Formats: sequence, structure tokens, C-alpha cells
Amino acid sequence: MRLRTRKRQVPGDSGAMSDLAFLLIIYFMVIAGFQLNQGFLLGLPERGSTTWIQQDDLAVVQMDHRGTLWLRGEAHTSEQLGRMIGSAVARRPNLTVQLQISPEAEYQHVVDFIALMHRLQVDNFSFRLQEQG
Repeated sequence: MRLRTRKRQVPGDSGAMSDLAFLLIIYFMVIAGFQLNQGFLLGLPERGSTTWIQQDDLAVVQMDHRGTLWLRGEAHTSEQLGRMIGSAVARRPNLTVQLQISPEAEYQHVVDFIALMHRLQVDNFSFRLQEQG
């Protein structure tokens, strides 16, 4: 006994539907890529511009070759410094944190400090290498 099979009928506009499906796939891939790459946005100053900062709105943190963080001549752990800077930012929203890095400091220590500033939502942050000597 033979089974009866029917041929499927394909709608006439299946080409347009496959084009639409392809465009939707591309659209969602692009959108997902943009959301994935947001990262940490840095507001960089323009070349040659000068910004004046009040002395009270500046916190200078020094990082030595071991990754130890110093603020006003005292060594602090990253947790202690995070609490201090967090409360200072709450009191002074325009606080600028400047990190002075020893040339012998490990890169990971610098990245950890930048991540800490990101978590504390410090808007004004700069860093530079200390001069050797």
C-alpha cells in the first residue's frame, strides 16, 4: 500500500520573507554588538585646553612600584581609599582624582584602580606616570 504525499505549496512571496528575516538577523546582531561594547567612557579634554581645579576639589593619589596607594602621605588599601573617595565625591561632586603612577608599578594595579573609580562614579579622573629620579 502506497502512502499518499502532497506537495507543499510555497507562497509566492517567500523571497521577500527571507529577505526580511535576513535583515532582522543583521539588525539584531548589530544592536547586540553595540550594547556589548559600551565599556567605560572617558571624557577626554581637547588638545591644548586647560582646566582650572580648586585645591579642595583635587585628590592626588600616588601608586608606588608595589601597587600601594598613597593619599596625603598615608598608605591605604584600595577598600579604604574607595570609602574615602566615595564619601568625598558625595560631598564634592566636582572632585577630581589624579593618579600618579610609578613607572615600575604593575599594569594590573592601574587597571584595578581605574575600575574602582568607575564603580565610585568619579567623573573627573586623570593619571600620569611619575618622573623617574
